[in-house]
Order: sequence, then structure tokens, then C-alpha cells
Amino acid sequence: MIPSSHSERLLRSLMRSTEAGLPRRRFLQGAAATACLTAVGLSGREAHAAATIGWMGWEEYGYPLRAGSYIQDNQIELEGTFASSIESILTKLRGGGLGTMGLVMPTWNYVSLFQESGVLQEIDKDRLSNFQQLDPFWQSFEGNLYKGERYLVPYLWGGLPLVYRKDTALPVPQNWADLEKPEYKNQFCLIHDTTSTMFHWVYTVTGVDVATMITPKQLDDTIAYMIKIKKEHARMLAMSYGEGLDALIRGEVQIAAQGWEPMASWAREKGVELDWIYPSEKSYGWMDTLCIPKDAPYLDETYGLLNHAIGTEAQVVVGDQIFCGAVNPSAVPLMAPASAAIYPYGDMASFNAHAPLIPLPPFEDDGKHATYNQWLEGYERFLKA
Repeated sequence: MIPSSHSERLLRSLMRSTEAGLPRRRFLQGAAATACLTAVGLSGREAHAAATIGWMGWEEYGYPLRAGSYIQDNQIELEGTFASSIESILTKLRGGGLGTMGLVMPTWNYVSLFQESGVLQEIDKDRLSNFQQLDPFWQSFEGNLYKGERYLVPYLWGGLPLVYRKDTALPVPQNWADLEKPEYKNQFCLIHDTTSTMFHWVYTVTGVDVATMITPKQLDDTIAYMIKIKKEHARMLAMSYGEGLDALIRGEVQIAAQGWEPMASWAREKGVELDWIYPSEKSYGWMDTLCIPKDAPYLDETYGLLNHAIGTEAQVVVGDQIFCGAVNPSAVPLMAPASAAIYPYGDMASFNAHAPLIPLPPFEDDGKHATYNQWLEGYERFLKA
């Protein structure tokens, strides 16, 4: 475990980034929902529950847990604590959640920080019969392991592509850099999402393979380019994905750079058709996880629930209700056709090439790469410009 003082510095950095704005997965929900709330027995308290399992993540991440009759059949009562940020999950565990929480759901590249804070237990995948049903890409994803040990199981995934109105008269940009062309001036919005706003511009400016492994000079060049795009080309900086979606629906902008695949599903409900593209310079891919905190009660039941969450029935809900990517391909044929068509389930390697999953920037100065704090400071310059 890293020294406590170092862990505290990392946590403060994490707080700066995750509390800056609305998290991506909650962009269509009201302000009251963004608080960290506890909801006990969302579908009613189970009669004579044999086990009460607490979980913490984005509100909609509880939907797959309740798929079918699994919790009723196994006499499980779920107690969900809704996250307002990734930091709020870690704070909950460090502030008394150990011994009460059974499952937490951070993004994969934050799990190392969770484990360095000493709040997770190693997962025995041999207790998960459905693990072998996961797409081979997710079974072998190197981010599943931290220092050779497994602290996470993949849950759901997606990317942040360029999203556009299908009825636009503009040519669809094939590159992020195309947005500098005169025909796109004031026709697109940027969207505030801290580091997630930065990754595709890093690829555009630097051409590196891994966006987070850049020098301080490359970071400064990227921020300068982002400021130029913001001030000279974009119509607006939307402060959430919901604000960006509203601008697309109204026709105030034709393009969102960057967007999110589920935006098309919600826009369709408003009578507007959206589509997306992963531009040539690459976009950002993400994957959210299932982790078991240390001292989790009802461990056998928790493993059963985790196994259910990656099973076919629950993963159909991931696609049909959350509009995110399922990690279990057996769920895809059972989804609504529109949901199944959102992601390239048959070619995960190609998706990862266009929207790679990348680690966070280094937390400590290695004398070569820009640190996480430097990224946050650069992003603050962009916001203030």
C-alpha cells in the first residue's frame, strides 16, 4: 500500500476532476439526483431477505442487478447508494463503508487508486461461472489486473465519439481536426468532461499512441489548441452532455465534439435522429466495473449477485435500458435491434483501436510525462480562456 500522505494527495486530485461537472452517465437526470443519495429497497423490501447487499454506483447501474427474479429467488435485499462522482465511491468506502458494501462500480482506470487506498478485496473469478461467457476481449483485457491480481470484473462499456445530426447538410467530419474548417465554424459544441474532453485533442495534436503518456510540452500544446478551437471555431462549451444534447435537438449545433453513443437513443425519443463516428485520430473508450470492497458481508451472496450481473439476463438490461455496451455477447441477440446495433459487438478489437481504453495520467512526476495534476491545471486554463 502506498503511504497515507501520498494516497491523500491522489484523492484530492481525484476530487478536483470528478466534482467539476455532471458525470457522463447521469446527464439526463435532474439536479436532485446528482447528490449522493441512499435508496433502500428500490423495488420494495424483500420479504424475509436472507442477505442485504449494499452497492454503490450510478443510479441506473442498479437496473441490471434487478433483472428477472434473481434477487427474489435468492432472498436478497439490495440497498443502493447513488454515486455523484467516482470520488464519492472512494470517500464512502474510506469513511465507514467497509463492512457494509458488497459491490462498487468505478471506472476501470481508477481501480488502481481504490486498491492503493486499501478498500478492495481480490476477486476469485473461479467463483463466477458467467465469467467464461464474457467476450474474449473483456476476459483478457490487461486492465482487469492490478499488480498481477484481480480487483475488478468488467460490467459495461462505451466510447466518446463525434456525434452529429443525421439531417445535417454539412459533410460528416472524418477527423477531429476537420472542425477547424470554415464550414464548421459555430456549427458544433464542445462538452465539459475534464480529462474526457482532452483525450481526443491530445491524439489530434500529438499523434501519440497512448494519450495519457505525453510530455508537459505536448500537454501545453494540446491546451493551446483546445483554447483555439473553443474561442475561434466552436459555438459553445456545453457544461454537460445533457446541455450538448439539447443543443443538438434544437438544431443550435449540428455536431457535438465529443459526444456519447446513448445520446442518439434519447434524441430519437424527441424526434431527432443522431449518428456518430470515431474520427481517424482516435476517441476515448471507457469501461465501468464491478468490485468487491474489503470486509463485504454476505460474501457468497455477493459473488452470486456479481455473477448474475454479468449473466445474459442482466446484460440485456445493460443494452436495452442503459444503452451501454454489454460485456456478455450472449445478451446481444435478445436485445431490441436498435440497442444491439449501437456497438460493434462482433469486432471489439476494432472498437478499441478507434476508442482505446487508456490508463489515467501518472500521479507522480517521473521526469518525462505530464502528471495528473498538470492535466487538471491545463484543463482549468482551458475552462477560463
